[in-house]
Amino acid sequence: NVKSFWNNLGRSALHFAAWKGHVEVAKVLIQNGADVYAVDKREQSSVLHYAAEHGHADVAKVLIQNGADVNDVNNCDTTALHKAVRKGHADVVKLLIQNDAEVDAVEDFWDNEWWKFTALHSAADNGDVEIVKMLIHSHCEVNAVENKFEIPPLHMAANKGHAEVVKILI
Repeated sequence: NVKSFWNNLGRSALHFAAWKGHVEVAKVLIQNGADVYAVDKREQSSVLHYAAEHGHADVAKVLIQNGADVNDVNNCDTTALHKAVRKGHADVVKLLIQNDAEVDAVEDFWDNEWWKFTALHSAADNGDVEIVKMLIHSHCEVNAVENKFEIPPLHMAANKGHAEVVKILI
């Protein structure tokens, strides 16, 4: 029974397929009743979180086509978009944005008021020019300061020496 298959971390078989990028396995599991809304026990991360974090756009697309919520959050208010941006998976970021991902969602990265960031904060911190441009073209808040330190994405890029991102943000 697909619905009852869980390991000790609360990951379903579909979590594993998404994590490893097994699109055909994901399709078979979904056809046989796997829950695209399943969350793990550790972070409350969805199956889509796993596909996004590990850069599997093909699996993410199947999940979305079968009803996965692109704006679902885990226990740190992290969306699939945050996970994809942090890991630099531009193809997944593009897919999520095309499917109405909330580009200004704020994740509570360390589960406290000091470290709250948008996807643009992470992209700027990583120096990821392509993703920064995608987020800006999606009308994200360029000067977001959701954290207690009031650090906008520009400051994060400057701190890391990402001159090209700084130019774009200016």
